[in-house]
Amino acid sequence: MPEIYKKKILIGATENEIIAVEVRLGDDHNRPESQYLAMSADGYDRDFFDADVGESRADDYLDEDTWRDAVANKQTTVGFDDWKQDVLNIDGWESILGDVYEVKDGIYTTMTGGGQHQPEPAEFVKLAVSKQDFKTIWDIWTQWHLKTLHTIPKPIIAIVRKTFDSYPAFEVEQLAPYAEGAEDEETD
Repeated sequence: MPEIYKKKILIGATENEIIAVEVRLGDDHNRPESQYLAMSADGYDRDFFDADVGESRADDYLDEDTWRDAVANKQTTVGFDDWKQDVLNIDGWESILGDVYEVKDGIYTTMTGGGQHQPEPAEFVKLAVSKQDFKTIWDIWTQWHLKTLHTIPKPIIAIVRKTFDSYPAFEVEQLAPYAEGAEDEETD
């Protein structure tokens, strides 16, 4: 089985979201044509909130059209208000809102996108990596994403590993400083 390198790091934030980028070198298949460099990004909303706001947003999301669909699909026989309360009580507001993450005690955010979610470099207002590493990550993503490993020069693979190994693996708790507003200086 070929060696697989996979790591996600926090790279920075745009006006509206915080971005973590993952690189993957290799695959768990033995065929050379399936061994490639892949990059993807996850975005997390910069609009942090507490449980009360989360409950309110979930309550707003559960509208009469959604209830009518549930009635039409024979998923409920109760009235709108009872249905809404049942859904909130059984599923919980986090489930209703989707990808909700607690970044620190009682403070939450949601995922805004994933996969090939790639904001333009000029959209970044704060970097969590050096400017040089940011440029390196973007250049590699632009030029080498989904290229088979045997077509990528070995020094490029080494640069990818070195760049990503320079930073801690992403954990959702790394978003906490953004919730506190401590993102005022760019990293050089």
